[in-house]
Amino acid sequence: MIKAIILAVGCTLALGSIRGENSFGTWFELKNSLNILQNTVGSLKQQNERLRAEIYKIRSSSAYAQKVLKDKYHLTDEKEEIIFLAD
Repeated sequence: MIKAIILAVGCTLALGSIRGENSFGTWFELKNSLNILQNTVGSLKQQNERLRAEIYKIRSSSAYAQKVLKDKYHLTDEKEEIIFLAD
């Protein structure tokens, strides 16, 4: 009786795998997708924390805010001029 049940379950799994339903390949693909998504979420959480720290530094220090404006956005002071040098 147990051999018949094992045979029936084996046949069901084999047929499902052949038809592409609940196959082991699908399971591995889903597992891989899960791992990728978990890694992405972890990276985004780290990036979010870095951005929160950057926002805090900009809000708490006007000197740092001015430095960021100059470095990232190339803003100049009223008395500064931009000089372009030819190669």
